[in-house]
Amino acid sequence: MKSAICVLGLVLAGAATTALCPANAADLASYQTIYQKGADDVLSGYQDKFAKLQSIYLKALEDQRQAAVQQGDLSKVKALQAEIERFQGAKTLPAEAGADPIQEIKACQAGYVKQYSKVEAEMIAALGTLTGSYEQALGRMQRELVRAEKLEEATAVDEERKRVQAVRLGYAERLAALAGASAAATNAPVATAAAAPALKRPGKDDLFLVVDLSGGERVNVYPVVFLAEAPKGGWGEEHKTDKLVLRRMNPVSFTMGSPDDELGRGPDENRHDVTLTRPFYIGVFEVTQRQWERVTGDWPSLFGGPKYRNARPVENVSYSQVRGTRSGQEWPVTKDVDKNSFVGKLRAKTGKAFDLPTEAQWECACRAGVARAINSGSNIRSLESDPALAAVGRYKCNSGGFGVGGEDDTTGTATVGSYRPNDAGLYDMHGNVWEWCLDWYGEYAEKEADPAGPRSGSARVMRGGSWRSDANHCRSANRHEMAPDDVNNHVGFRLVLTVDP
Repeated sequence: MKSAICVLGLVLAGAATTALCPANAADLASYQTIYQKGADDVLSGYQDKFAKLQSIYLKALEDQRQAAVQQGDLSKVKALQAEIERFQGAKTLPAEAGADPIQEIKACQAGYVKQYSKVEAEMIAALGTLTGSYEQALGRMQRELVRAEKLEEATAVDEERKRVQAVRLGYAERLAALAGASAAATNAPVATAAAAPALKRPGKDDLFLVVDLSGGERVNVYPVVFLAEAPKGGWGEEHKTDKLVLRRMNPVSFTMGSPDDELGRGPDENRHDVTLTRPFYIGVFEVTQRQWERVTGDWPSLFGGPKYRNARPVENVSYSQVRGTRSGQEWPVTKDVDKNSFVGKLRAKTGKAFDLPTEAQWECACRAGVARAINSGSNIRSLESDPALAAVGRYKCNSGGFGVGGEDDTTGTATVGSYRPNDAGLYDMHGNVWEWCLDWYGEYAEKEADPAGPRSGSARVMRGGSWRSDANHCRSANRHEMAPDDVNNHVGFRLVLTVDP
């Protein structure tokens, strides 16, 4: 593995110092391909090591269980058997606060965390070395292009170099976090989520959050970086397929619901003041089919024609598949999620508490300060169709109908980001797919800070309308509901990360 990394580093470093130095975008693409292959090789090379550690941990637990059997200690036998079964299903250590396993399990966990952190640190260091070589090669390429007065190509290389630099810094942060985790494991045997990285807390200048999913479901870590600004060229295809990008929304007070004279107003849209006291990051785009596949390995959507599916929103996914619940409790009683859900897997590999937006967060983000029905600043003119809506989202009157399995990108859902964004730079808040929210559906509270919705119910809230919806159902204040286990080809979601105090 180390020799392969060195070879790639020499290729990247050496090529840029010869007469074969890339001079156009096609050569940049070839460098990107070499780098991605090298990263894939590093990741795949460490999977066997992680699998071996998991086997060692299970064997240690089984040895302790057999010893407890010989001692006739029923409580220890049951505790160890439960941990064996839990780990076989989850492959991570328990993260819930207050977990207090028996001493035998604590000792096994401490050893596992220490060795896991060591192997992961080796992997991250290898990726960091590779990324550093790539970054240096890009710098040399950029300088040569500037000298040749190929400024457009040089700008493209510079954007790639900045992206790679952010990735490298993310690896450095992860290494620092692993060093801390290893020290903590040495001093305290109780472990928390071995596979969950502890990355930096976002600062007030971190406007965007980007999660790199390019390693797919087989990797143990999805790197997370924060950016102060969007790329100069805007969000590219990779941010709709192999990466997730979220935008920061700051604490705010706003009026939720619709005025009495708004066309299409429903009886459940009573106006009330809401204060969101904490910043949160929300998806710039709806989660796409490729992003879903990167995390889960599945392609569940109806509009799944291979030619167009990657950057179309994922649909046919239930609330339970997106986040589910753990130990029989549900939001808002608990923030916990099912470890096998999309959100559960994302949390485990980022160390970040991603989730669906609350209904209040969703409407705040959709409006982006606009009080009218459509976030571009107008009210709808008819219940069925509206020209202002057609400019900002895919809905019934510009969707082209069902089509055939998504082979035609003019039918059904649209590629995310196809229409104009709102004032916060968020796309498809109106139309395309209904978006799941955390809340149970029910009556609004009159006035509340950080509302979490009713404590119980039978259906979860959906917002935004879809490609099948009339204009009325795409309004910022419109509310809809569906049972959490139901799926439909016009229902998807976007993600939120709320910043803890």
